[in-house]
Amino acid sequence: MKMDFTGQTAVVFGAGRGIGEAIVTEMAKAGATVYIADLILENCEALKQKLTAQGCRAEAAVCDVSDIAQVDRVLERAEAETKRLDIVVNNAGIVCLSSFLEASQEEIKKLIDVNLMGVNNGCQSAIRRMKKYHHGKIVNTSSFAGRHALEAGFAHYGMTKAGVIYL
Repeated sequence: MKMDFTGQTAVVFGAGRGIGEAIVTEMAKAGATVYIADLILENCEALKQKLTAQGCRAEAAVCDVSDIAQVDRVLERAEAETKRLDIVVNNAGIVCLSSFLEASQEEIKKLIDVNLMGVNNGCQSAIRRMKKYHHGKIVNTSSFAGRHALEAGFAHYGMTKAGVIYL
């Protein structure tokens, strides 16, 4: 199946490495102008350079998805620079491997803020913008751990990913 995103603008949160990097790369190769959004700007910049060297249109943006103001800024920038917003991928996520009883309240809150609220923030901000275009696609990535219990250390992670599936 050949993908064609020619002329479309896509923002991918959690795009600095791993699955997010693969998503951005394929979308850029399929013609989208991609915004590589991640907490680590160096990863975004390196991927931007790699993609632009291949003739793709890419921009880098630092973003902590747990802060809706930062999510808003990235989407506002993408829309302002390209005059459209077609696709938003909420892919940012973190893992905490502390056991259920040993996980601190701070670790659990951070998981919820990034893995669940980050997706919520991306959806709310994108929908507010996409409504005026009467189109747009939002993709939320989750995990097998959201449906099936894994080994010790994944209880809180799975809890956040189950929330994404429900959302």
